[in-house]
Amino acid sequence: MWGLVNFASGPGEVTRAVVDAGVTPFIVELAGAHPVPTVAENAAWALGNIAGDSTQLRDLVLGLGAVDAVNGAITRHASDPSSGALRIGLIRNCAWTLGNLMRGKPPPAREYVEPAIVLASSLLQNVSDDEVAIDALWCFAYASE
Repeated sequence: MWGLVNFASGPGEVTRAVVDAGVTPFIVELAGAHPVPTVAENAAWALGNIAGDSTQLRDLVLGLGAVDAVNGAITRHASDPSSGALRIGLIRNCAWTLGNLMRGKPPPAREYVEPAIVLASSLLQNVSDDEVAIDALWCFAYASE
């Protein structure tokens, strides 16, 4: 999974090759439902990298359910069940991905904006972390353009 995160963050042609290989639906599924927190986190991060490449790819991952997948990653893995501690790295990466899912012009369709705003709002209310707050606020800013 880590390799896909790196490939998806590469130059546009490399990101496009990842998408053209047909793995994007699999990445969405891993982000939203994988039982291992680091796999879900890396998948959510890869979605943010893909979405950040272009509005075309952003809309593709949104259409595949990226917002729900990010929500799933947070819901399933935000805290360690054995210690109760927040997995702040996972939450930060998911908040960053939310911002990328809302970024760009033309803006994403309203059907994707509303659940992203709800999730970003929940992060602001429930997670006391500056990086999470900054990325949640970027999500709002991009969604309001």
